[in-house]
Amino acid sequence: MKFITIDEAYEYLKKICEEEGSLIVDERNDKLYQIPFISLTFTEEIHQKVGNIYNIKIPDGVNPNMLSNYTKQLQNGNIGDFVYTYGHRFMTYFNVNQYEYMIKKLRENKHSRRAVAITIDPRKDTQENEIPCLQLIKCSIVNNKLVMSVVFRSNDISLAFKYNMFALLNVQQYISKELGIEPSEFNYVGFDVHYRII
Repeated sequence: MKFITIDEAYEYLKKICEEEGSLIVDERNDKLYQIPFISLTFTEEIHQKVGNIYNIKIPDGVNPNMLSNYTKQLQNGNIGDFVYTYGHRFMTYFNVNQYEYMIKKLRENKHSRRAVAITIDPRKDTQENEIPCLQLIKCSIVNNKLVMSVVFRSNDISLAFKYNMFALLNVQQYISKELGIEPSEFNYVGFDVHYRII
């Protein structure tokens, strides 16, 4: 399925979870509708160009301050008071800035298949209850535009999806800008995608 807004994708995933998902109780004792796997694509139209600046429509129903803070968090290496943050895992945790690594690989060869960033650390995460839901970012240049793909081991549609997508689309724009090219499609792969019963 292809989408041009986060809200459209959210409504689609919510419907799929409710209509086709299994009703489960998870480790936190939350009741959820869950599907084991889904993938979708945001077309490049999600990146609305105004002059030389790209914008992404802010999704409905999100807290603008929380969205802004979450988006910034994904683009800095600070961990703050959290067990982990994606920005920390991507930028400082492994003593390497993985965003810079992906940019370097694609500058060296625009056909590189090595522009990958990961969050999981089996040495630590196998001992923890809270481990990163976002596992991987993969960047590729296709037709001289940046395609970004992400893989989630689990994704909470009701609480996290809109924030995740908005922040990650901003990471795609950042990497595109650093490479001097336009952002293109954004691919989402989700395992154990779920919607909470409130």
